[in-house]
Amino acid sequence: MTSKAVSVPTSTGLSELIHTNAKIGMPEIVSIFLSKYESDLYDKKADLLNSIEQSQKDGMAHDENVLANADFSSYGGETIPKLKLVTHVNPSKCLHWDKAQVKGQIDIKSTDPAKAHQGAIASEYIFDNIKKADIKIHNQILIELGNFKQDLAEVINNIVNMNRKQRQLEGQISALRLKDAGMDKFINDPTLLSLIKV
Repeated sequence: MTSKAVSVPTSTGLSELIHTNAKIGMPEIVSIFLSKYESDLYDKKADLLNSIEQSQKDGMAHDENVLANADFSSYGGETIPKLKLVTHVNPSKCLHWDKAQVKGQIDIKSTDPAKAHQGAIASEYIFDNIKKADIKIHNQILIELGNFKQDLAEVINNIVNMNRKQRQLEGQISALRLKDAGMDKFINDPTLLSLIKV
């Protein structure tokens, strides 16, 4: 036997709706809302994961830009003729956001051809201060990334706790049914409320 769709007026009360010939009960109503809630959570999770990935890329790009702008070239090429030594700027650089500095390195090498194979005789660290504007951008990215991760943790927690949302829906629907039946005084009954007081 083929079931026919039942048209329900928007003014129909919840209690009346549940007892229509469509056999719409509490599980069906809860399922509709719970399904939409779950779909929205997974959509939000996907959006947040994309936002986190983009924020991380922005952070990496900003780091690379700060490193590229740190210029230590003036430290290279200094010579000490009597000792046959010359300074070379090591291409490696690293960021120290906690100190707001870029750390570089100069290597001291011999100009004596006979000692060229020895590499650096000594090395020394050099530092360049990071601009305030770059520090501000870095901090903004960290805050944004932290907010995205916090929101994602909340969404994941909601996904794994669907039973709690189901109980909330069932409770709210039951409250609406009592109101439709003119029995909403039970919702605010002091004795009942005292039993669930935290």
